[in-house]
Amino acid sequence: MIALLLALGTALAEPPPPPPSDDGGPGPASEDDRMMRHWSEIADKLALDDKQRDDVEKLYFDNKTARIDIGAREDKARLELERLMRDPATDEKAIMKAFDAQVAAENDLRKNRLMLHLGLRKVLKAEQWEQLISMREERRGGRQGGRGREPAGG
Repeated sequence: MIALLLALGTALAEPPPPPPSDDGGPGPASEDDRMMRHWSEIADKLALDDKQRDDVEKLYFDNKTARIDIGAREDKARLELERLMRDPATDEKAIMKAFDAQVAAENDLRKNRLMLHLGLRKVLKAEQWEQLISMREERRGGRQGGRGREPAGG
């Protein structure tokens, strides 16, 4: 257990820098951010009405605001875990508590993304949702089951 925690601490000590985002900002741009950058043309292809467009934009911005907050919490938790792992006097219980906080924040980020997709499913008609999924798969080169991909039935 101690060896695993030490290996984890070493891995966390010097994380690789995140790739630059598509918009030049810090960190990677999410697939949802890239989608919103082209939202007008996507909305046209999906034949969304004005209410649907407004609802999707509100959903996206509300979700992104929450994602920023959760991401900051996750970054702080990762930094705290790194600090504790570097201090040989830190007890295992404190390290595990910090690790649990980081894992919880990571899970909240995943949940945030799922909530965005569930919100989109509520706003879009079934055929629009399927069309959006098809557009994403085409953009990915036809890969099935990619990261963040909803199951066909869900």
